[in-house]
Amino acid sequence: MKLFYISTFSLLVLTTVVMLAIGLQHNPTETPTIAVAERRIAGTAAPCAGNTTDTLRLVGHHFLLDSNYAPTDLVEVYTLSRIFSINISLAGMQLRQEARIGLESLLAALENEGFEKLLLVSGFRDYDTQAALYNSSRYDVVVADCGTELFNIAMPGASEHQLGLAIDLQTVDGNLRDFHLTQAGAWLHDNAHYYGWIVRNREIDEALTNIISEPWHFRYVGVPHAAVMQYLDVCLEQYLDLLRENIVTDIHIRGQSWQVQYFADGEEVFVPATHLYTTSSDVYGGTLVTIRR
Repeated sequence: MKLFYISTFSLLVLTTVVMLAIGLQHNPTETPTIAVAERRIAGTAAPCAGNTTDTLRLVGHHFLLDSNYAPTDLVEVYTLSRIFSINISLAGMQLRQEARIGLESLLAALENEGFEKLLLVSGFRDYDTQAALYNSSRYDVVVADCGTELFNIAMPGASEHQLGLAIDLQTVDGNLRDFHLTQAGAWLHDNAHYYGWIVRNREIDEALTNIISEPWHFRYVGVPHAAVMQYLDVCLEQYLDLLRENIVTDIHIRGQSWQVQYFADGEEVFVPATHLYTTSSDVYGGTLVTIRR
């Protein structure tokens, strides 16, 4: 059994293997593993080119997107309301293509549970839309006990919705703030990671996210990252910091394996020539490479 201690910005590895009860689908009988080792990717052979998904990109009040930033692979999601028991507030709502696929898998699983009908409130929002929302809304700034300023709405450029990787969900009767207390909301908080989604702005993470708890806000980071974050009980800021410490994580889930490696700014990024991989940019200029083994 692997033992380790997690602080806000560090991970102490004491042994090499930890058991992780997760799966690509919700299957509690599976017992995958995560192997963590302080080493570089072995067998690198080809320079990294393309395949940039940026699903791990960090956006927030200290890491702003440009006003002209917009994903190039946005697709509509409205047709999902014709397949699943969900209402979608805007006919033109969009998400990144990979996030839309992840949302379809998540909604299919939710449908099987037989919960109440939900409302998909928000998907992609461009900079100008976020600015209009920010300027027209009543926004508050609260100073937490630790001295951190907390916002109840993201300023323009600080919203994950501009990435096309975030959704807001609520019950059809308008239950937003207490969404996590509903049956569907509680299930999503416990199971969304199986399909690549995380609850992004948790109360426990407010000092890091600068956002007051939003139990309705889900962020797509992809499999296997969402599952690892759920198991380690860390937010995206903490998870990215662990990767920046040059700790390689080998993740084994239901016979499938991934390896994650961080290359700092200025390092030449290499990946195995014979494996599928994706990359994600880092706010400090580095590159995160996720390799499918």
